[in-house]
Amino acid sequence: MKSGKTKCRIIIFFIFSISYFNVQGQTKTYLLETIPTGADVLNNKDEVIGQTPFDLKNYPKKSDTIAIAKENYDTAWIAFPANSYNRQFPQKVV
Repeated sequence: MKSGKTKCRIIIFFIFSISYFNVQGQTKTYLLETIPTGADVLNNKDEVIGQTPFDLKNYPKKSDTIAIAKENYDTAWIAFPANSYNRQFPQKVV
Protein backbone atom coordinates (compact mmCIF):
# COMPACT_ATOMS: atom_id res chain seq x y z
CA MET A 1 0.00 0.00 0.00
CA LYS A 2 1.35 3.43 -0.97
CA SER A 3 1.74 6.03 1.73
CA GLY A 4 0.13 8.79 -0.34
CA LYS A 5 3.31 10.86 -0.52
CA THR A 6 4.16 12.41 -3.85
CA LYS A 7 7.64 13.06 -5.12
CA CYS A 8 8.45 16.56 -6.22
CA ARG A 9 11.29 17.23 -8.61
CA ILE A 10 12.19 20.85 -9.05
CA ILE A 11 14.18 22.48 -11.82
CA ILE A 12 16.65 24.99 -10.44
CA PHE A 13 17.17 27.97 -12.71
CA PHE A 14 19.53 30.93 -12.82
CA ILE A 15 19.55 34.09 -14.90
CA PHE A 16 22.91 35.75 -15.19
CA SER A 17 24.81 38.11 -17.40
CA ILE A 18 28.00 37.30 -19.24
CA SER A 19 30.13 40.04 -20.72
CA TYR A 20 32.65 39.15 -23.35
CA PHE A 21 34.80 41.19 -25.69
CA ASN A 22 34.92 40.85 -29.44
CA VAL A 23 36.53 42.93 -32.18
CA GLN A 24 33.75 45.54 -32.05
CA GLY A 25 33.66 45.90 -28.27
CA GLN A 26 31.91 44.52 -25.26
CA THR A 27 28.78 42.40 -25.68
CA LYS A 28 26.39 41.29 -22.93
CA THR A 29 24.58 37.98 -22.99
CA TYR A 30 21.82 37.08 -20.56
CA LEU A 31 21.55 33.34 -20.10
CA LEU A 32 18.82 31.31 -18.46
CA GLU A 33 20.50 28.21 -17.01
CA THR A 34 18.83 25.21 -15.39
CA ILE A 35 19.92 22.19 -13.42
CA PRO A 36 19.46 19.82 -15.15
CA THR A 37 20.16 21.39 -18.54
CA GLY A 38 18.00 20.76 -21.58
CA ALA A 39 14.71 22.01 -20.16
CA ASP A 40 12.23 23.40 -22.70
CA VAL A 41 11.58 27.15 -22.66
CA LEU A 42 7.99 27.96 -23.68
CA ASN A 43 6.26 31.23 -24.52
CA ASN A 44 2.82 32.21 -23.24
CA LYS A 45 1.21 30.20 -26.09
CA ASP A 46 2.94 27.02 -24.83
CA GLU A 47 5.19 26.96 -27.92
CA VAL A 48 8.75 25.74 -27.37
CA ILE A 49 11.09 28.63 -28.19
CA GLY A 50 14.32 26.97 -27.08
CA GLN A 51 16.09 24.85 -24.51
CA THR A 52 18.35 25.70 -21.62
CA PRO A 53 20.88 27.15 -21.54
CA PHE A 54 18.72 29.81 -23.23
CA ASP A 55 19.93 33.20 -24.43
CA LEU A 56 17.31 35.72 -23.31
CA LYS A 57 17.98 37.73 -26.47
CA ASN A 58 15.77 35.06 -28.08
CA TYR A 59 13.00 35.86 -25.58
CA PRO A 60 9.81 37.00 -27.31
CA LYS A 61 9.50 40.58 -26.08
CA LYS A 62 5.71 40.58 -26.49
CA SER A 63 5.40 37.75 -23.99
CA ASP A 64 5.25 38.62 -20.30
CA THR A 65 5.74 35.08 -19.01
CA ILE A 66 7.87 32.14 -20.06
CA ALA A 67 7.74 28.60 -18.70
CA ILE A 68 10.57 26.17 -18.07
CA ALA A 69 9.49 22.55 -18.40
CA LYS A 70 11.21 19.18 -18.35
CA GLU A 71 9.65 15.75 -18.21
CA ASN A 72 9.37 14.37 -14.65
CA TYR A 73 10.06 17.83 -13.16
CA ASP A 74 7.76 20.58 -11.92
CA THR A 75 7.20 23.42 -14.38
CA ALA A 76 8.51 26.86 -13.41
CA TRP A 77 7.16 30.17 -14.71
CA ILE A 78 9.11 33.41 -14.99
CA ALA A 79 7.15 36.66 -15.26
CA PHE A 80 8.81 39.73 -16.72
CA PRO A 81 7.38 43.20 -16.11
CA ALA A 82 5.83 44.70 -19.26
CA ASN A 83 8.41 46.55 -21.35
CA SER A 84 11.16 45.75 -18.84
CA TYR A 85 13.58 45.13 -21.69
CA ASN A 86 13.30 48.75 -22.83
CA ARG A 87 12.89 50.60 -19.55
CA GLN A 88 15.42 53.29 -18.70
CA PHE A 89 15.83 54.67 -15.21
CA PRO A 90 17.17 58.13 -14.41
CA GLN A 91 20.60 58.34 -12.84
CA LYS A 92 19.27 60.57 -10.09
CA VAL A 93 15.87 60.36 -8.45
CA VAL A 94 14.37 63.78 -7.73
